[in-house]
Amino acid sequence: MNIFVRIILILRIAVYMLIPLLYQTNRAYYGKILAQLAQLVDAGHVKPLLDTQTFHFSEVGAAHQRAESGNAIGKVVLRQF
Repeated sequence: MNIFVRIILILRIAVYMLIPLLYQTNRAYYGKILAQLAQLVDAGHVKPLLDTQTFHFSEVGAAHQRAESGNAIGKVVLRQF
């Protein structure tokens, strides 16, 4: 997914979900949407997209470079062990 598509998706989330919740507009409606999403997550139908490369906390600089490079597919993971 290119960076412009990611930006558009983030803006859509902010406009259609976050802003109405912050201004207490249609909270019940968005609460239902979030409850449905939680059910899908609990059922295993929605899973995070994680990059194949993980990093130890001591490699946080390399992890940051990976995230900014545009080569990561999904979220970059830092691990303790």
